[in-house]
Amino acid sequence: MNKKIFLFAAALVCGAMVANATDFVVDNINYNFINDSTEVCVGNNTDYAGNPNVVIPDSVTYEGVKYRVDNVSNMAFDGNKIIETLDVSVSIGYSAFRNCSKLSSVTMREGVTRIYWSAFKSDKLLTTVHIPASVSYIDWSNPFESCSQITAFTVAEGNTAFCAIDGVLYNQDTTQLLAYPLAKIPFSGFRESVTMLSKGSFAGYQGLDTLTLPLRITDTDGAFRGSSVKTLIVECPVVYNAFQNCGLLETIILGKNVTYIGQLTFNNCTALRNITCKGDSVPFLQYPNTSSWPCFKNVDLSLITLTVPCGKTAKYQADTDKWADFTTITEDFFYDLTVKSANEAQGTVAVTTAPDCSTDAVIAATPAADCLFDKWSDGNTDNPRTITVTSDTTFTAQFKKD
Repeated sequence: MNKKIFLFAAALVCGAMVANATDFVVDNINYNFINDSTEVCVGNNTDYAGNPNVVIPDSVTYEGVKYRVDNVSNMAFDGNKIIETLDVSVSIGYSAFRNCSKLSSVTMREGVTRIYWSAFKSDKLLTTVHIPASVSYIDWSNPFESCSQITAFTVAEGNTAFCAIDGVLYNQDTTQLLAYPLAKIPFSGFRESVTMLSKGSFAGYQGLDTLTLPLRITDTDGAFRGSSVKTLIVECPVVYNAFQNCGLLETIILGKNVTYIGQLTFNNCTALRNITCKGDSVPFLQYPNTSSWPCFKNVDLSLITLTVPCGKTAKYQADTDKWADFTTITEDFFYDLTVKSANEAQGTVAVTTAPDCSTDAVIAATPAADCLFDKWSDGNTDNPRTITVTSDTTFTAQFKKD
């Protein structure tokens, strides 16, 4: 068993012991033995009522024997109403300090190596978080979710796993955004390197109005739940559980590359009134709207106008129990028509009649004074030329000397 797996297993073992009887108490903090009593973890302290300034050391002495403290166990102080400050030198289990309503300051010392999911979730008095160099694991599900007053994350020099840029917490190569400080308003966009968003990384964020998810984003699970986004533009292929409880969301624009929308993605988005689908293919909705986990759970689909590409209404109506449940479907023109000249010194081109669902496009080539129009890139020689546009299309005009 490698070291990383062993440490993770140790945290789980200790976490499982939270509900068990306390083995001993030091400074009003309950501890439990682990690993054949050679190490201990901080056990069940949800009813802790000691000093509000809590210190979790890396070792503790009991009955003359010194024990290494491995971690703060899962849910150890969950919901505690006493703790105001925390100084911790060991790894932190999941939900260990969740909902600690008075916790306003956390000092993590060198020695903390792991921070698990929801460790500080909803601790609304925290304003800054510093990650020491020793931390090598931060859970995919944001440990600082719904900490609404955090203005910035910082990371110690020498940390080889994580970094912070402009107060935002990333993995070392900035491909994964782990946590966005919810008090940092407004949102200024994603770094070009970001391809993944951790679960809950923007949960509850109130600095969003219009949000664009670029094509490169590959993971969005739960990222924006409860946020203030009103207009959502999706270019990435997959959206999964990302916008639950976004009660202000009114408009969704699904770009041409969107293929999949996961379960409960727009659950409780009760203000939703407009959805536009620009792609030729009908995006897959996980689970039918009659299941317990549909994409649009608790959303009144009869209030929504669904706009689809020209001639695609029948495709959506055929998707029984999913897109077919939208009763108002309209069509619009979403194809890109591009015209250009093979040699602009010899002539120019233009779209003289723009296409829509009921109108064909007209394109024209205008040669220079000493040139003649020759043909279009597909060999057609009509000029001007009428085109029925049914997909993204490019035409290039070719000219020749008179």
